[in-house]
Amino acid sequence: KFKVKFGLAVGDTSATIDAATGNIVTLGDIDVQGGNITNTLGPVDITSGVAGNITIQPNTTGDIILASDTVYVGDSGVAAAITTNGNASLTIANGSGGSNNIIIDPTSGTTVNDGNLILGQVNTAAVLTTNGTGNLDIRTGSWPTSANITLADGVNGNITVDTDGSGQVIINAKTDIDELQVDNININNNDIISTNTDGNINIVPNGTGDVYLSTDVVYVGDANATAFISTNGTGNLVLNTNANV
Repeated sequence: KFKVKFGLAVGDTSATIDAATGNIVTLGDIDVQGGNITNTLGPVDITSGVAGNITIQPNTTGDIILASDTVYVGDSGVAAAITTNGNASLTIANGSGGSNNIIIDPTSGTTVNDGNLILGQVNTAAVLTTNGTGNLDIRTGSWPTSANITLADGVNGNITVDTDGSGQVIINAKTDIDELQVDNININNNDIISTNTDGNINIVPNGTGDVYLSTDVVYVGDANATAFISTNGTGNLVLNTNANV
Protein backbone atom coordinates (compact mmCIF):
# COMPACT_ATOMS: atom_id res chain seq x y z
CA LYS A 1 0.00 0.00 0.00
CA PHE A 2 1.03 3.60 -0.49
CA LYS A 3 -0.49 6.94 0.38
CA VAL A 4 -1.13 9.98 -1.77
CA LYS A 5 -1.45 13.33 -0.02
CA PHE A 6 -4.17 15.77 -1.12
CA GLY A 7 -4.81 19.35 -0.10
CA LEU A 8 -1.78 19.77 2.13
CA ALA A 9 -2.10 23.52 1.90
CA VAL A 10 -5.48 23.31 3.60
CA GLY A 11 -5.31 20.23 5.75
CA ASP A 12 -3.74 16.84 6.06
CA THR A 13 -6.30 14.76 4.20
CA SER A 14 -4.99 11.47 2.87
CA ALA A 15 -6.26 8.82 0.51
CA THR A 16 -5.05 5.23 0.58
CA ILE A 17 -4.84 3.26 -2.68
CA ASP A 18 -4.68 -0.50 -2.21
CA ALA A 19 -2.18 -1.88 -4.70
CA ALA A 20 -3.85 -5.32 -4.71
CA THR A 21 -7.49 -4.28 -5.22
CA GLY A 22 -7.12 -0.76 -6.57
CA ASN A 23 -9.55 0.55 -3.92
CA ILE A 24 -9.26 4.17 -2.81
CA VAL A 25 -10.02 4.88 0.84
CA THR A 26 -10.30 8.47 2.02
CA LEU A 27 -11.85 10.42 4.87
CA GLY A 28 -12.34 13.42 2.62
CA ASP A 29 -14.33 14.08 -0.54
CA ILE A 30 -13.65 12.67 -3.99
CA ASP A 31 -13.90 15.47 -6.55
CA VAL A 32 -14.32 14.17 -10.11
CA GLN A 33 -13.83 17.23 -12.29
CA GLY A 34 -15.39 16.67 -15.68
CA GLY A 35 -14.85 12.94 -15.68
CA ASN A 36 -16.92 9.78 -15.22
CA ILE A 37 -16.97 7.00 -12.66
CA THR A 38 -17.11 3.79 -14.68
CA ASN A 39 -16.43 0.10 -14.31
CA THR A 40 -15.86 -1.50 -17.68
CA LEU A 41 -15.77 -4.98 -16.15
CA GLY A 42 -19.04 -5.02 -14.19
CA PRO A 43 -21.50 -3.12 -11.99
CA VAL A 44 -20.75 0.04 -10.02
CA ASP A 45 -21.80 -0.11 -6.37
CA ILE A 46 -22.17 2.88 -4.06
CA THR A 47 -22.60 1.81 -0.44
CA SER A 48 -22.61 3.57 2.90
CA GLY A 49 -21.68 2.61 6.42
CA VAL A 50 -24.05 1.59 9.20
CA ALA A 51 -27.45 3.29 8.58
CA GLY A 52 -25.68 5.93 6.51
CA ASN A 53 -27.46 7.88 3.78
CA ILE A 54 -26.21 8.30 0.24
CA THR A 55 -26.81 11.80 -1.14
CA ILE A 56 -26.57 12.64 -4.83
CA GLN A 57 -26.64 16.43 -5.08
CA PRO A 58 -26.41 18.11 -8.50
CA ASN A 59 -25.24 21.72 -8.64
CA THR A 60 -28.00 24.39 -8.59
CA THR A 61 -30.42 23.55 -11.47
CA GLY A 62 -28.62 20.40 -12.52
CA ASP A 63 -30.64 17.19 -12.79
CA ILE A 64 -30.05 13.55 -11.96
CA ILE A 65 -30.38 11.36 -15.06
CA LEU A 66 -30.74 7.59 -14.69
CA ALA A 67 -29.87 6.40 -18.18
CA SER A 68 -31.38 2.95 -17.87
CA ASP A 69 -34.43 1.12 -19.21
CA THR A 70 -35.29 -0.16 -15.72
CA VAL A 71 -34.70 1.37 -12.28
CA TYR A 72 -35.15 -0.83 -9.22
CA VAL A 73 -35.99 0.68 -5.82
CA GLY A 74 -35.74 -1.08 -2.47
CA ASP A 75 -34.08 -4.22 -1.16
CA SER A 76 -35.13 -7.51 -2.70
CA GLY A 77 -38.56 -8.56 -1.39
CA VAL A 78 -38.87 -5.48 0.85
CA ALA A 79 -41.48 -2.75 0.45
CA ALA A 80 -40.01 0.42 -1.07
CA ALA A 81 -41.06 4.07 -0.94
CA ILE A 82 -40.44 7.04 -3.23
CA THR A 83 -41.18 10.31 -1.44
CA THR A 84 -40.26 13.98 -1.52
CA ASN A 85 -37.74 15.46 0.90
CA GLY A 86 -40.21 17.70 2.71
CA ASN A 87 -43.78 18.91 2.30
CA ALA A 88 -43.97 19.06 -1.49
CA SER A 89 -45.74 17.34 -4.35
CA LEU A 90 -44.22 14.39 -6.19
CA THR A 91 -44.58 14.51 -9.99
CA ILE A 92 -44.13 11.51 -12.27
CA ALA A 93 -44.20 12.81 -15.82
CA ASN A 94 -43.55 11.58 -19.34
CA GLY A 95 -40.72 13.78 -20.51
CA SER A 96 -41.34 13.11 -24.20
CA GLY A 97 -44.38 15.38 -24.24
CA GLY A 98 -45.99 12.98 -26.69
CA SER A 99 -48.73 10.39 -26.52
CA ASN A 100 -46.73 7.78 -24.62
CA ASN A 101 -48.32 6.53 -21.41
CA ILE A 102 -47.11 6.35 -17.84
CA ILE A 103 -47.74 2.80 -16.62
CA ILE A 104 -47.88 1.91 -12.92
CA ASP A 105 -47.75 -1.88 -12.76
CA PRO A 106 -48.11 -3.45 -9.29
CA THR A 107 -47.30 -6.94 -10.54
CA SER A 108 -49.56 -9.57 -9.00
CA GLY A 109 -48.22 -11.86 -6.33
CA THR A 110 -49.60 -15.15 -5.05
CA THR A 111 -52.97 -14.12 -3.59
CA VAL A 112 -56.06 -12.33 -4.88
CA ASN A 113 -55.16 -9.35 -2.68
CA ASP A 114 -51.84 -8.77 -4.45
CA GLY A 115 -51.30 -6.58 -7.47
CA ASN A 116 -53.40 -3.61 -6.32
CA LEU A 117 -52.71 0.09 -6.74
CA ILE A 118 -53.24 1.72 -3.32
CA LEU A 119 -53.58 5.49 -2.97
CA GLY A 120 -53.15 7.68 0.10
CA GLN A 121 -51.83 7.30 3.60
CA VAL A 122 -53.15 4.56 5.89
CA ASN A 123 -56.68 5.33 7.13
CA THR A 124 -56.62 8.74 5.41
CA ALA A 125 -58.84 9.99 2.60
CA ALA A 126 -57.11 10.06 -0.79
CA VAL A 127 -57.72 12.26 -3.82
CA LEU A 128 -57.42 11.13 -7.44
CA THR A 129 -57.68 14.15 -9.73
CA THR A 130 -56.65 15.50 -13.10
CA ASN A 131 -53.92 18.13 -13.44
CA GLY A 132 -56.14 20.96 -14.60
CA THR A 133 -59.69 21.18 -15.96
CA GLY A 134 -59.75 17.91 -17.88
CA ASN A 135 -62.35 15.24 -17.14
CA LEU A 136 -61.35 12.11 -15.25
CA ASP A 137 -62.03 8.88 -17.17
CA ILE A 138 -61.82 5.41 -15.62
CA ARG A 139 -61.48 2.71 -18.30
CA THR A 140 -60.13 -0.78 -18.81
CA GLY A 141 -57.25 -1.77 -21.05
CA SER A 142 -59.65 -2.65 -23.87
CA TRP A 143 -60.36 1.02 -24.53
CA PRO A 144 -62.07 2.29 -26.67
CA THR A 145 -64.22 -0.87 -26.67
CA SER A 146 -64.74 -0.88 -22.92
CA ALA A 147 -67.08 0.49 -20.29
CA ASN A 148 -66.04 3.75 -18.72
CA ILE A 149 -66.90 6.14 -15.90
CA THR A 150 -66.40 9.83 -16.66
CA LEU A 151 -66.32 12.51 -13.97
CA ALA A 152 -66.94 15.82 -15.74
CA ASP A 153 -64.92 18.79 -14.59
CA GLY A 154 -66.53 21.98 -13.32
CA VAL A 155 -69.41 23.11 -11.13
CA ASN A 156 -72.44 20.79 -11.34
CA GLY A 157 -70.43 18.38 -13.46
CA ASN A 158 -72.07 15.09 -14.39
CA ILE A 159 -70.89 11.56 -13.66
CA THR A 160 -71.41 9.40 -16.74
CA VAL A 161 -71.41 5.59 -16.56
CA ASP A 162 -71.28 4.22 -20.11
CA THR A 163 -71.25 0.55 -21.02
CA ASP A 164 -69.89 -0.90 -24.24
CA GLY A 165 -72.41 -2.45 -26.64
CA SER A 166 -75.10 -4.38 -24.79
CA GLY A 167 -73.27 -4.24 -21.45
CA GLN A 168 -75.30 -3.38 -18.37
CA VAL A 169 -74.72 -1.39 -15.20
CA ILE A 170 -75.21 -3.85 -12.33
CA ILE A 171 -75.55 -2.60 -8.74
CA ASN A 172 -75.50 -5.42 -6.19
CA ALA A 173 -76.22 -3.32 -3.12
CA LYS A 174 -78.77 -1.03 -1.57
CA THR A 175 -78.60 2.33 -3.33
CA ASP A 176 -79.82 5.65 -1.90
CA ILE A 177 -80.81 8.06 -4.71
CA ASP A 178 -82.32 11.48 -4.02
CA GLU A 179 -83.79 11.77 -7.51
CA LEU A 180 -83.97 9.30 -10.41
CA GLN A 181 -84.59 10.20 -14.05
CA VAL A 182 -85.26 7.27 -16.42
CA ASP A 183 -86.13 8.40 -19.95
CA ASN A 184 -89.38 10.40 -19.44
CA ILE A 185 -90.04 9.21 -15.88
CA ASN A 186 -88.81 11.17 -12.88
CA ILE A 187 -88.95 9.65 -9.39
CA ASN A 188 -88.48 12.26 -6.68
CA ASN A 189 -89.58 12.17 -3.04
CA ASN A 190 -93.03 10.45 -3.14
CA ASP A 191 -93.85 11.38 -6.74
CA ILE A 192 -93.60 9.52 -10.04
CA ILE A 193 -93.75 12.19 -12.74
CA SER A 194 -93.93 12.04 -16.53
CA THR A 195 -91.55 14.71 -17.86
CA ASN A 196 -92.61 14.74 -21.53
CA THR A 197 -95.53 16.96 -22.59
CA ASP A 198 -98.91 15.28 -21.85
CA GLY A 199 -97.05 12.00 -21.35
CA ASN A 200 -98.80 8.98 -19.87
CA ILE A 201 -97.49 6.77 -17.10
CA ASN A 202 -98.04 3.09 -17.83
CA ILE A 203 -97.79 0.38 -15.18
CA VAL A 204 -97.52 -2.86 -17.14
CA PRO A 205 -97.13 -6.19 -15.30
CA ASN A 206 -95.65 -9.14 -17.15
CA GLY A 207 -98.05 -11.69 -18.70
CA THR A 208 -100.97 -12.39 -16.35
CA GLY A 209 -99.42 -10.43 -13.48
CA ASP A 210 -101.63 -7.93 -11.66
CA VAL A 211 -101.20 -4.44 -10.21
CA TYR A 212 -101.78 -4.23 -6.45
CA LEU A 213 -102.53 -0.93 -4.70
CA SER A 214 -101.90 -1.88 -1.07
CA THR A 215 -103.63 1.03 0.64
CA ASP A 216 -106.91 1.70 2.44
CA VAL A 217 -107.78 4.65 0.20
CA VAL A 218 -107.16 5.25 -3.51
CA TYR A 219 -107.63 8.75 -4.89
CA VAL A 220 -108.42 9.20 -8.60
CA GLY A 221 -108.28 12.43 -10.61
CA ASP A 222 -106.89 15.93 -10.20
CA ALA A 223 -108.01 18.01 -7.23
CA ASN A 224 -111.63 19.21 -7.61
CA ALA A 225 -111.89 17.75 -11.13
CA THR A 226 -114.24 15.09 -12.49
CA ALA A 227 -112.55 11.68 -12.47
CA PHE A 228 -113.09 8.66 -14.70
CA ILE A 229 -112.32 4.98 -14.26
CA SER A 230 -112.55 3.13 -17.56
CA THR A 231 -111.55 -0.14 -19.17
CA ASN A 232 -108.90 -0.09 -21.89
CA GLY A 233 -111.26 -1.09 -24.68
CA THR A 234 -114.81 -2.48 -24.89
CA GLY A 235 -114.62 -4.77 -21.86
CA ASN A 236 -116.91 -4.41 -18.85
CA LEU A 237 -115.79 -2.68 -15.66
CA VAL A 238 -116.30 -4.83 -12.54
CA LEU A 239 -115.85 -3.67 -8.95
CA ASN A 240 -115.73 -6.56 -6.52
CA THR A 241 -114.89 -7.32 -2.89
CA ASN A 242 -113.15 -10.05 -0.92
CA ALA A 243 -110.47 -10.57 -3.62
CA ASN A 244 -113.04 -12.14 -5.98
CA VAL A 245 -111.98 -11.93 -9.63
